[in-house]
Amino acid sequence: MFWKYFSFEAKLLIKSKKMWLVSFLLILFFPIYFMIYSQADTYSLYHEKYAEGDMMNSIFNYIQEDLEENNEELHRNLLEQNSIINFQKYYLGAGSDHEAYVESMPELIELRLEIHEIGYDEIPDHLIVPREEVEKDDAIISYIDNNNIPLQAEGVTTNSYMIAAFTFLSGIFFYFIVVLSSSDSLIYERHHRTVMNGFPISFMKKVLSKVTLHFLFIFTSLTIGALIGLFYSSNHTDFGHFMYPVLFYSNGEFHAIATWEYLLLIIVAYVVITIFTLLLTLLLNLILKNAYATILVALGILLIPTLMTQVGIESPLQLFIQFIDITSVMSGELEMTTNLNYTHAVTWLTIGSIILTFAIYIVHKLNYINFNWSSQQERSARSD
Repeated sequence: MFWKYFSFEAKLLIKSKKMWLVSFLLILFFPIYFMIYSQADTYSLYHEKYAEGDMMNSIFNYIQEDLEENNEELHRNLLEQNSIINFQKYYLGAGSDHEAYVESMPELIELRLEIHEIGYDEIPDHLIVPREEVEKDDAIISYIDNNNIPLQAEGVTTNSYMIAAFTFLSGIFFYFIVVLSSSDSLIYERHHRTVMNGFPISFMKKVLSKVTLHFLFIFTSLTIGALIGLFYSSNHTDFGHFMYPVLFYSNGEFHAIATWEYLLLIIVAYVVITIFTLLLTLLLNLILKNAYATILVALGILLIPTLMTQVGIESPLQLFIQFIDITSVMSGELEMTTNLNYTHAVTWLTIGSIILTFAIYIVHKLNYINFNWSSQQERSARSD
């Protein structure tokens, strides 16, 4: 009987105009985002090195002429950095020697770390590369060198686009799409009790059916959209290398992992986030019994704690809800302020999904008891 109900729900889903709208949003997102991404001011590594060269020139223009005498060690460090950067501009430009560029980076990284040890009171902070950025460069270059991966000097490539696309999709945008798709999941049950009573299966099996169907519909659309975006971008730009390193923040430091591994972690997180959001929407549907109210409250749950924090009011929900934006956790944007990481986020969202499942069961039981009590009261009133 479960599969008959599952088949019936699938037919309703396929006929739903709203679900097709959600599907088209996910499918068209990737090619449209590539058009925007490819036109954005994305600097290549060559342009970044020229910017670093300009920064070194600014330092030498700013410092006093007697720096060499007063702080010989700092002066030597700056001269060596400037020399390496000039060579790197040549390696990335006319020299076209990417291997030499990679080989020169460890020395530059060492000099940049050294300047933080020496001290640079004579130089403004904005002209010195922060220690955090140096550590990021170290993680990337070490990964490239240890795995013999060719340097990716271009600003726009297919592999970098895929990461940018999933990062942009992460958070409130994806959350809203999932909420929109399932906002009326239980409304049909309520409005067509006679039809739905023809399927004598438990309520929790119906919930399982709805979550599974919406999950499959969303991820099928997401997969089709990602494949179209991958094909479209590979025809319009360099494909890049999916072994190329991406920064992943964990346990207080940056690690470099392969692009394919980073994307896989995002997909796993998307699976957990989708299930969590679907269960949350079903619970709100069960309580509010209105699709529009479900959407508004679901968005409020995500946005209100964040707005409260902006005005200085701490909310216990904020940290938990922020896990929805998983790429902020992975990039270190969230973790560096909370000491939490990807594993914590996925674990807590999984626990949240289990709690929501129990909550749905309890609310349904309470509604069932209340319905039976109301029916008995009506029968008693009629008999009197």
